[in-house]
Amino acid sequence: MKKIRKIFTVLIAAAVSVAAMVSTAFTASAKGVFDDAITMEPLTYYSKDLDSKEVVFYRIKVPSEGKINIFCGDTVGGGWVSYAFIDAETNVISESFFVPNCMEEIKDIKKGTYYLKIIAGGDDNLFYENLYYNFIPNENSTGSYDEPTAVIALRLKKGDTARVTVVTDDYDGSITWTSTKKSVATVSKGKITAKKKGNARIRAYLDDGSYTEILVIVEN
Repeated sequence: MKKIRKIFTVLIAAAVSVAAMVSTAFTASAKGVFDDAITMEPLTYYSKDLDSKEVVFYRIKVPSEGKINIFCGDTVGGGWVSYAFIDAETNVISESFFVPNCMEEIKDIKKGTYYLKIIAGGDDNLFYENLYYNFIPNENSTGSYDEPTAVIALRLKKGDTARVTVVTDDYDGSITWTSTKKSVATVSKGKITAKKKGNARIRAYLDDGSYTEILVIVEN
């Protein structure tokens, strides 16, 4: 496994304004099915050799409401690789086939633990590489996010606002803004509003799951 490099170079600039299809039936219990599941970290590559008909489970922990994007870099072999994204009760949320350089988007995911079931189809052995996922929270989500560590800090006083923008290399997609502590600072379409004394991280997500953040320090 190796950490994926961020696809885009992302910077935040701030101007402060002061004032106011495969069958996936299960017969075993959930605990038995998931005993050997591999914990999958976001933005981390996974590769594996599969025997014919082999099944592999990955465990994915989702910190808040949002969407999951699953990427597969390449599949090699004479058969096919399918997946099923399922919850802890083995309910199938999404399922499809992996093809080289594919991306599957799964929307409206809630906080909790989920599993990615990988299935090797056909009569030949297979190999998949550079399989990874990212998670993008909804704008109104309140979750705990551990990475990355903010390298830019912005000091505001209660009632101040700041307009932040994202500068990227060759990117014209959407930006999803989140705050790790909305009681301290909120953000809407890049506009930060300081609420009360404390620290909050304002994070900007790109469509591919890469992100950057700015530390907001609110003082009385």
